[in-house]
Amino acid sequence: MDNDRGKLLFGVEVELGFAVEDDQGVPLAADHAVESYLALCAEKFVHLPGGGGDRLYLANGSLLYPDMGHPEFATAESPSPVSLLQSLRAGESMLTEAAEELASRDEIGSVSLYRSNVDYAAIGTTWGCHESYLSRCPPEQYAERVVPHLVSRIIYTGSGGFDNHSRGAAFMLSPRAAHLDSVVGYDGQGARPIFSLRDESLSNNKYYRVHLICGEPNCSELSTYLKVGTTALVLAMADAGIDVGIAAYQLMEPVSVMSRFSLDPECRKRALCADGQRRTAIEIQRHYLELAEKHRNAPFMPDWCEEVCVKWREVLFDLEADPEALIGSLDWPTKLILFKQHVRSRSSLSWNSLAVWTSVASRVSRALATPEDPWPRVTSCRVKTILNSGGAIAQVFRNLSGMLDEHGLDWDELDSFHDLRDQLCELDLRYGQLVPRGIFLDLEQVGEIRDRLLDRAQIAAAIDRAPAEGRARVRGDWVQLLAGSNMIFTCDWTRINGGKKTIDLGDPFLTQADWKHRGIRRKVRCQPQELNLETPSLFTDG
Repeated sequence: MDNDRGKLLFGVEVELGFAVEDDQGVPLAADHAVESYLALCAEKFVHLPGGGGDRLYLANGSLLYPDMGHPEFATAESPSPVSLLQSLRAGESMLTEAAEELASRDEIGSVSLYRSNVDYAAIGTTWGCHESYLSRCPPEQYAERVVPHLVSRIIYTGSGGFDNHSRGAAFMLSPRAAHLDSVVGYDGQGARPIFSLRDESLSNNKYYRVHLICGEPNCSELSTYLKVGTTALVLAMADAGIDVGIAAYQLMEPVSVMSRFSLDPECRKRALCADGQRRTAIEIQRHYLELAEKHRNAPFMPDWCEEVCVKWREVLFDLEADPEALIGSLDWPTKLILFKQHVRSRSSLSWNSLAVWTSVASRVSRALATPEDPWPRVTSCRVKTILNSGGAIAQVFRNLSGMLDEHGLDWDELDSFHDLRDQLCELDLRYGQLVPRGIFLDLEQVGEIRDRLLDRAQIAAAIDRAPAEGRARVRGDWVQLLAGSNMIFTCDWTRINGGKKTIDLGDPFLTQADWKHRGIRRKVRCQPQELNLETPSLFTDG
């Protein structure tokens, strides 16, 4: 009998935007900036290095490391949505403290650290929030049955923002949706499936790992809580053999459906399912919710199932009744009202006109694109010059003139639209900024953010200690002890090495550590508090 049934573990990896300028206002090269930042983190925080030397395994079970010019933070393996949220917020608190200290140095002019999803300066660039869930059977056995959940959950997990594939300003519940290109597959650079089959278990042969890259960083605690909580429940049911994605609910075109749902703040658009019926994202989510409620007392479900189901049902009710009821609770409704308020108070353009201008600006950009500048920003003066010329491009612009006329718009407003787009994109970036303090944190400070699930004491506790259940606590305790010694140790998710001895962390539910000689079976069992670091025979080659 499997004593771990009903126990779940999961975690997230957050890619953070990061930029540093020196005291002369000159931007530091991305790799150099991250290297300096992580060096400071290594000085400040108790850790053991990874095998490559640039990874910091922290005493709370989490990991900090560089990734393609930006810092990335991976939470400890967590047994519940609340404990994951604690680990995530603790990490953000630590990284904020280090960034503020870096900014205080004399040679540094400014430091920016933010939770974001897309880079509007580098069109087509996206940051993600990857999720990992422990699985007991190969994920490919149920991958397609889980896809409808991942496609439709963006109505409460979406961070809100704009599609950065064009010069337009199309608001999306989930900007990440525009960067996904396949349904099921192996993720890599330039390949982003909704359900990834990446084969890296980070545990022993008894377990598998579901690695999802379709999500994005959230500021809202409720969004993060529901993202990992609902998905963990759906995967737990699938892992147990429950038919979570019955044929009727299979989407005919999941990638395009995800984008369609993302462009619908009213949550009313329908998608064609395999049984010929068209369903909304809310209806698809209710299917998964009702399954979770039906099996909530099953031995393979966690004890926090009912708590998640209650919040899940409440949010779906509010989304169906009026999404604006979730302003201050979920990210995308909060951002949407902020964007609309900005347009109303700062621009001569209307919010409703942005859809027309987005279509026009995108077509203009495509018509004049070159290999050197695939997304040109075109001024109204240049448009008028083209209109007075001949040829096929001029005809494209004349057709667009007709579209503008139909909506009472004029080419003279094109520059105003581009300026407004820049302002909205800047607002989006500032919303999730950690350093300097961003819009979300300001709203939180004045009490405009609702559904906060953690208090400061819970976050502070997770800075020093890993979650109580799972191997993260064992790893964190050993990191806490060994980081202060004068011996050389290295760490990763599945082991700690020192000399010819190693601790095997391959069991995700490990409760005690076994120091073993590498390559032989003899082992020395002890807990961190029982270890005498002055005993050389335990770690030396002798």
